[in-house]
Amino acid sequence: MASRHGLVALSGLMVACSAAPSVPTGDGSLEPVAWLAGTWCSEDGETEETWAPPRGGTMIGTNRTVRGGRTVHHEFLLLLRVHDAIVYRAHPAGQAPNDFTLVEAEGDALTFADPEHDYPQRITYARRGDQLTVTISGDASGDAKRASWRWVRGAPLQCPR
Repeated sequence: MASRHGLVALSGLMVACSAAPSVPTGDGSLEPVAWLAGTWCSEDGETEETWAPPRGGTMIGTNRTVRGGRTVHHEFLLLLRVHDAIVYRAHPAGQAPNDFTLVEAEGDALTFADPEHDYPQRITYARRGDQLTVTISGDASGDAKRASWRWVRGAPLQCPR
């Protein structure tokens, strides 16, 4: 007979897993997100995000913003498979890493979600040709909040300065 603690833990796990249903990709690949590979640059050249192509079951990404010759923000990113889901693991500077599950993948648009995260709860990447719009959204302290950035494809590690 299962213990009461075991049932409570299992119930909590089932709720957590059902909170953001993932996009099933039964073949075990990162194919739905592979188009992110490459370097994306803000039009002013201050921010760059670079994704390595899928290899070994992961895509590794970095994001940094440089102003006045100084890095003012950086973030390490990882796309990987966890069971049958694709997970976007964000590790912004000075914060703990957080996992967002791929919940929508339609053509050139990807949405990752973690409804339990403080902010953002959703991260969307939408590509149109050589342009990429990244939008974060969710509830921040009771207020709906949204921010977007537009980037263009750049040569690897050669964003305009």
